[in-house]
Amino acid sequence: MTQVEEFRKAEREGKKRGLRYRLLDTTQAMLLRPDGHPSRYGHWAHENVTLYNDCVHWCLPGPIDIWSDLLLEMLKREGVRSHEEKLQYSRDRNCKSDRLY
Repeated sequence: MTQVEEFRKAEREGKKRGLRYRLLDTTQAMLLRPDGHPSRYGHWAHENVTLYNDCVHWCLPGPIDIWSDLLLEMLKREGVRSHEEKLQYSRDRNCKSDRLY
């Protein structure tokens, strides 16, 4: 089973308990970066690529650093969404209590 399928399964189970999950899939973003796969492990076995020992890939901000930025943005958006949902819930409760009186 792929990681995404496992995530979807966990998401369904968590939803039953009132939990929400978010998936941060960096695959497409990393494929767009020329330094997304600086070693032999990031290439298909049949690819004919010239590999260099280039420490710049490891010394400068790179793909892994971008993950931190993406995660931070995701957390910020989730915080805003959560705050908006709480405000809406509060408004809904106030409207219901106003109708009772």
